[in-house]
Amino acid sequence: MREKEHEEYNALTKRLLEEGYSAEHHPDYIRVDVPMWQEKTLDNYNGGFTYERWWIFEQTFKTPCGLQCKGLQCHSNMSYMGIEWTFENDIATIHCPYEKKECKLKHEYLQEHGVLRYDCEVHMTEEEYCYEGSVEHILKLHDDEIRRQEISFGLQKKGRVCREHMRFNRDTLEWEMNYDPYDCGRNRCAGMCPVLGHELDKKRGNVFYDVKISYLRNDLSGTLFEGQVDTRIIKGKKLFDHPVSMDICKICARLCQDRIKEKVRNHYFTELFFSEYHGRYFSFEI
Repeated sequence: MREKEHEEYNALTKRLLEEGYSAEHHPDYIRVDVPMWQEKTLDNYNGGFTYERWWIFEQTFKTPCGLQCKGLQCHSNMSYMGIEWTFENDIATIHCPYEKKECKLKHEYLQEHGVLRYDCEVHMTEEEYCYEGSVEHILKLHDDEIRRQEISFGLQKKGRVCREHMRFNRDTLEWEMNYDPYDCGRNRCAGMCPVLGHELDKKRGNVFYDVKISYLRNDLSGTLFEGQVDTRIIKGKKLFDHPVSMDICKICARLCQDRIKEKVRNHYFTELFFSEYHGRYFSFEI
């Protein structure tokens, strides 16, 4: 098997080779990942040597703004803009504990990508780790504050909140609740409902609806009946795959009509696609 060109190795491998190590001889916190049946070689998917995770997770890293963190907090499996963002290249990434979308200190590539707007790079440091003021410490304080805000949010709503319908908005740093009874039915909710303020009806049922479809008879092309549109009504369709509390059924019948339309639209996606782009007429009504 051809050995990699030297420039194809990751930074860790280049350094260890310069220090005289090889695929057969290396520190115990280093590994060479190859299949068991294959001879040990640095010509592998990872670009040579990799760190043992038990070791690298305990090492200390530092963000561009000077925060320390342990390797366990970092991400090391991204390839972006020609860079392998890994421990082995000493440029792993971490989610910003301050939730900053814009930061001029971090790598320019991480400032340009929407999905990565909360991430920054970290580098290993020989500094002694200090928990106070570290990423882990900030995350703990942040998590404690989120929990306090959650309790406060529940008190403001006089307890009429449900954790299943709540989310913490990391842009506004506030709790929000978007009640969706469809999720209650899908999750088979029973017992006390804090949003409704009472026990859910033990009697079970479903939400039934009829679908009327109109479609062009393509099989009549070239005949006297070419262009004929047929109509068919499908009765008794169910919103849920299983029975749910009648309280949830009644609320869904009032509030989830758009969701029912979306469900039918997804079911007839192909027919609607050909209707819109290829002139094969198709429509439906609930």
